[in-house]
Amino acid sequence: MPYCPKCRAEYRPGIRICADCRVKLIAFLEPEEDNWVNFKEIYISYNELEAERIKAFLEENCIDCIVRSMRISPYPINIGNFSEHRIAVDEEKLPEAVELIREAIADEYISRRGTFKDF
Repeated sequence: MPYCPKCRAEYRPGIRICADCRVKLIAFLEPEEDNWVNFKEIYISYNELEAERIKAFLEENCIDCIVRSMRISPYPINIGNFSEHRIAVDEEKLPEAVELIREAIADEYISRRGTFKDF
């Protein structure tokens, strides 16, 4: 099957050009690089809205970030690890992200209730 190297769409045999990208199709696609492999958890928030606020704050400062909720959705409990929202950033941006979060805590943009992970 031919594939578009740009948008990665799969085409029927015989098609030679991607209808969307207008580029020549190729026989095989290289596996996509997993961009999240180098992400490290740096901070734990116990409030979902605050975790999303931290994520938005980091992204405004050009730091890609993911938030992992430890909640098990059918059970609305907030005890132990089930209330954790873990923030992870690319290892290369880790020192910058930690500093930004520390400044946000000092400026009272976010609360002091979260904790930094050991890294």
